[in-house]
Parts: sequence; C-alpha cells; structure tokens
Amino acid sequence: MRSILIALVLMLALPAAHGADTDCNQSGENLGADDSPNLQYFKDLLARGQAAPIQDFLKLWYPDRAQEIDGAYFLEDCQNPNQNHHLKMVDGKVPDACKPDTLYSWQPWSHVQGTLAALSPNSAWSGAPRKALDNTVWVTISAVSTYSYGSTLMRFKIKPAANYADSFASTDTDIGYPENLLQDMVIDGAAVIESYSYGTPEIYDEIVRDTLRIASGKPARTYAEWIGRGKDATGMDRVYGAGVSERTDQTETLLKSRLLQLIDSIVNHEGRIIYAQGACQNRRLHYATKHPTYINPYGY
Repeated sequence: MRSILIALVLMLALPAAHGADTDCNQSGENLGADDSPNLQYFKDLLARGQAAPIQDFLKLWYPDRAQEIDGAYFLEDCQNPNQNHHLKMVDGKVPDACKPDTLYSWQPWSHVQGTLAALSPNSAWSGAPRKALDNTVWVTISAVSTYSYGSTLMRFKIKPAANYADSFASTDTDIGYPENLLQDMVIDGAAVIESYSYGTPEIYDEIVRDTLRIASGKPARTYAEWIGRGKDATGMDRVYGAGVSERTDQTETLLKSRLLQLIDSIVNHEGRIIYAQGACQNRRLHYATKHPTYINPYGY
C-alpha cells in the first residue's frame, strides 16, 4: 500500500505529459469570444470604426492570458550573424531550437477561399494550398508586418517534423526560407501544415502583441523594417514600415480597416480552425507553441 501511495505522489509531482489532458475531439470551428471580458468593448469599437484612434484597437480580447515573454533566445540566440534579422542556419537548415511553429500570411479573401477548398477539414492535405501566385503561399514570422497584402490573416501551425531550408521552394518536408534580407518563407504544399485558422480572438491578440512590441522599439521579428521607410522609424511608424518599402498603402487607416474586419468576423462567429487529417483537433494546442515568444506566449 505504501509503495502505491509513493508512486501516486511521484506521478502527481511530474509535469503532465503532452496531450495527457487534451481532448482531441474539439474542432474549434465557429469560434467566437463570448467569454471575453472585452466583448462589449470590441462591439462598441466596431460601431465607432475609423473614428477611433489606433491606440483603442491595441487592446486584448483576453487580457488575463497576457504574459511578459521576451523571447530572447528567438531574437538573439537564433539570429543569423550574416543576415539582418534572418534566423541562423546550420548546413542550409534552421536548427530545431530556432524553428518557428507558427507562421502568418495576410491574403485576399479569394485566396483564403482557395486555401479552404484545397485544405478542407479531414482532407489528406496533399497538393498546393493555393492555386494562385504559382501555387505558393508566402508566410512570415510576424503577425502584423504584411497586413497590406490582403484583407484576412491566416495563421498556420507547422508540423514539428517540418524543416526550414535555404530555398525559394518547399517540399513535403521542408519550408523554403531563402537566405535574403526579408522574412519570406515559402509553402508550396500542405504536407508541412498541422492546422490553420483565421477570424479568431486569439489571432487578434497575437496581432496586438506583435504591434505593441514593434512600436515599443524593442527587438522584434518584423518582415522588413530594416530597409526602406521602416529603417529609422519609431513608434507606430515602425509598424507601418515593417513591410516592404513599395507597399505605400501600409498605413494607419488600412491597419484599422483590417482590424475592424477581424473584429466583425469574431463578433459574428465566422472564425475557423482547420486541421490536417489525424491532427489533434484542440483549440488550446493550435494556439500554443513549442518555443514561446512575445507574439505566442503560451507553451505546450
């Protein structure tokens, strides 16, 4: 009896194994934010529209989930010494300790629809995720930096076994990550994707955390702030300059427009999470990350 009690105490003292308390049957579709303490705030903000100052948009749906995580390993230890802001590579690949498992792509709604058609729930996730633009989805680490490229932000959760290889193309196991000045990453097929989502309050909060970090002047993973009009910018101008220099429409007005559309989607329960066949269909796991950062502060 005593040995059983000791074993039970030791079991309780150990951290829970990954997935031990996970319900894999919660698909997370039709997501809303009815449990958010700021639901009415965002409904009122939606009614105010463009008249509201940008600072009023930088509020979290779930403030109790906010954590102060610097992600220094990701910003410093994983820095490529030969390329500005690029992740370091060893033998042409990003080492496991530096591989991001969450990537973002702002896309026109027509492209989102193409992705949905190609990557339907419980599909085999084979083939190109998008039929436009040479069958390629361009993704990046920053949630906000490329908001001028489309109306809808898609959030991709990457399979742990996927690699990041120095290339302008991807394979069934590798994400292309050309070693240049931009945080461009390339997905040509769906085999590297575990799940993806859009239109959820969690995504909104990731945009806000990314925006506040960039605007603060602290080190951040942006798309291209170190070239063009973002090079010497400060405050919110640093955010507007975080995309490539030719995107002159990357302005405060456009950012507010994007956020208003996202708020509308959230309030109207239009958000979705779509999972690869065989993936654990759990909302918490989709929005958690193996390497917590200031954008994604929640670990597995």
